[in-house]
Amino acid sequence: MTMHKHKKILITAAAAVIVLAAAATAWFMIHRAESLSEGAKRFALKEVCLEKNGIAAITQQIRTATEVPDSAYIAYFEAWLTKDGFVENFKMTLDAFDDQGNYTQTYTYNYNDSKHEIVCGSSVTTILPTYEQPNSALDYIDAQIKTLPLASQMQLLDFEHFTLVFQPDIQLEAGTPVIEADSSGQFPLLSYEDYQQGLGGVSDGSSSVIISLTDGTGATGQQIRYLCQAADEESLSGNPETTMQSDYRIQNGELYLTGDCGETWISAGLSEAQLQETLETYHMGNILAQDSFYADGSGTYMFFYGKIPTLKITEDSGSTWREITFDREMPRTVTRRIIRFLDDENGYAALGTDWSMGTGEALFLYWTHDGGQTWEELELPTVDGQMLGGIAFADTQIGILTVERVSAEDPWLVTYYTEDGGKNFETLELPWEDIPEEVQYLSRVDSLTYEDGQYVLIMGQGLSGNQKVKFTSQSVESGWQFEENYIGTVHTVG
Repeated sequence: MTMHKHKKILITAAAAVIVLAAAATAWFMIHRAESLSEGAKRFALKEVCLEKNGIAAITQQIRTATEVPDSAYIAYFEAWLTKDGFVENFKMTLDAFDDQGNYTQTYTYNYNDSKHEIVCGSSVTTILPTYEQPNSALDYIDAQIKTLPLASQMQLLDFEHFTLVFQPDIQLEAGTPVIEADSSGQFPLLSYEDYQQGLGGVSDGSSSVIISLTDGTGATGQQIRYLCQAADEESLSGNPETTMQSDYRIQNGELYLTGDCGETWISAGLSEAQLQETLETYHMGNILAQDSFYADGSGTYMFFYGKIPTLKITEDSGSTWREITFDREMPRTVTRRIIRFLDDENGYAALGTDWSMGTGEALFLYWTHDGGQTWEELELPTVDGQMLGGIAFADTQIGILTVERVSAEDPWLVTYYTEDGGKNFETLELPWEDIPEEVQYLSRVDSLTYEDGQYVLIMGQGLSGNQKVKFTSQSVESGWQFEENYIGTVHTVG
């Protein structure tokens, strides 16, 4: 097993909190809200000129039939328009929050004009934590739509149909045509040919607030994109306080990776069949295994794929790739995969299987100290009914391992430490009793660093929650103290 020397890869706390809950059993759990009248019902939308009346006029009318949350953020909005800008049909998804800014539930509204019917529903996202997003607030997007010269612009287009589409945090490839407002805040009118030539402006490649006027045929169809002034620039992708440094997304059967908080994305170069095999291997739906991918923010990306763990690496932002196959014989499929590097020479990978009564489980650690040219295999400690959760090293010697129980009655982790690079592990005791009640459980180690003479350990909840807990100690083996709990960044775009 060999690979060539790669560029320096920096392990950061932001990258280390990339976690995916291997024990997740569903994407959504549906809850019925007593105040929301769900299901299909008779509802005739009165005339709404979107340019003049905005989304506010739609929500006001919906309130006559069912509930619309007061504090609402648009997760998706699409309206089918007549040639003069009146709404015929619409789809709208809203995320709701309470007075303290805590997510409560998601509302959906689908209106069919031919049936004079609106279908309403509510759901609670249990896997992907949801945050207030100023750039998708209902009032803000309503105000932006009212600045668009929709009716006049549609007269200049020969689209067969017209839809207006908004979804948060769109990142267009640099150079993509957009229409920007002039110094007075007015959006110019352009023919489609002039728009395509970039006479209204072009994207700089960063995440933006985009409202699109389309021909209704989807992402590959004709459309004009309006670039709106963000309500809060810092809340857009690219902000490490709210967005993960290293993350992934799956779109149209293709895997994309980012190493700069979503500012740029590269294709992982997998075929649709390879991606599907990888997802099926993890048994978690349309999500990748925790820590099975990594990016350093400087053009180096790596990730495991395939039923047999194959590490794919690029050092030039995807221009070229190379692969290393970890084909050790295992008693079961390898569903737990971790890849991290400490510097340009030293990196580690960990592999683990599910547990069964017949075969048990297998956990292995791999080290490279020559930039990946050679790898040393070490067997991790196994206890019947425990599977690889997470592993993090502060340097080439000091590390912490967490394992998941098959029967998880205890909300806290089974934790081990090593002082010899993983050759030997000992049980680690942490002050679980000091953790506040709002943190009901922890599922894995996120990161271990050595800062100002002490070790800093971050534990998290995977994708099932965004609570993080910080411990500190001057020694890895004992003396750990609870420092704080806080809300951290997690994977949300996959």
